[in-house]
Amino acid sequence: MTLGIISNPYRFSPNSTRSGYPLIQTDAAINPGNSGGGLFLITGEFIGVNSHILNSDGMSPINNIGFVRSIHAVRHYTEQIVKNNKVIVRAPLQLQSTVQYAPSLFGVQVQQLGDYTPNHTGEIIIAVNGAKFQTEWQFIQLVWSQTEPTITITVIRQNTRVNIPVTFTEKQPQNKQSSG
Repeated sequence: MTLGIISNPYRFSPNSTRSGYPLIQTDAAINPGNSGGGLFLITGEFIGVNSHILNSDGMSPINNIGFVRSIHAVRHYTEQIVKNNKVIVRAPLQLQSTVQYAPSLFGVQVQQLGDYTPNHTGEIIIAVNGAKFQTEWQFIQLVWSQTEPTITITVIRQNTRVNIPVTFTEKQPQNKQSSG
């Protein structure tokens, strides 16, 4: 029996490049075959779509940790399908770490963001199109919410703020082989 406890509302799946919306981690029972079903609060509020589970590999105590796509991600994907007849993914977006640059200045370090690859060690992104963020999740939301193929990021490079245009390519869907 599970209690439906949300243990982490902004979790990236193991082996993830942290390249899209984070998942909600829950202990709610998600069995093979029922991914795609909704996860609801006891009040009836829809909070997301069951995505997948992480089971123990026999070597670790992990057992049946469920992951749910949040309503924010579902809304984003739905709007993309209605508008473009497909989901446009900002690719690539590979986060490396988060940094508290100063008491009131938060930033992220990336391995890659669109066509931007840091060419100076320690570059910290502090804004997207002039908008600052306070968490890794807010950074991802800012990047994904942009509708133009090019955004401007502000980075701290050797104690100087630099604005850099970043262009994204559309991520191509992966072909999944059917097994039947």
